[in-house]
Amino acid sequence: FQHLKKGDLVKTLNHGFKPIYKIGKKEIVHLPTLDRSKNHLYKCSTKQYPELFDDLVLTGCHSVLVDGYTNEEQLAKSVEVNGRIYLTEGKYRLPVCADKRATIYEHAGKYMVYHIALENDDYYMNYGIYANGLLVESTSKRFLEEMNIMNPR
Repeated sequence: FQHLKKGDLVKTLNHGFKPIYKIGKKEIVHLPTLDRSKNHLYKCSTKQYPELFDDLVLTGCHSVLVDGYTNEEQLAKSVEVNGRIYLTEGKYRLPVCADKRATIYEHAGKYMVYHIALENDDYYMNYGIYANGLLVESTSKRFLEEMNIMNPR
């Protein structure tokens, strides 16, 4: 994400390629523990996610898009993290911290995390996008402009 810029085209699940509207970034401190917190970084490996063409590191609250939850624990953790069940382009949002396929990233340190919002007439809508081949969520324009947790670039 650090190499993307406003206007670059990103492939979405159901809407073809859309230009980037805005990119937000934020530095976080990652201290790995055994607790599957939304505040940790997680590694999605090619061994656990065969659609990936390279390992991917995501924040615990970032969601992978899935057809359904595999068990009640996943469902409960998703509600705990997101406040309720959300869909993006007809897929369920599964926060990475609720997905046991993802492992807590083992390297402590300061890291820059990125979110992108794509051009859209609906201020609140987000898209399913592909990161290293894995279907994840983008953010909405509203999140980047009103939530004040990301620094626009």
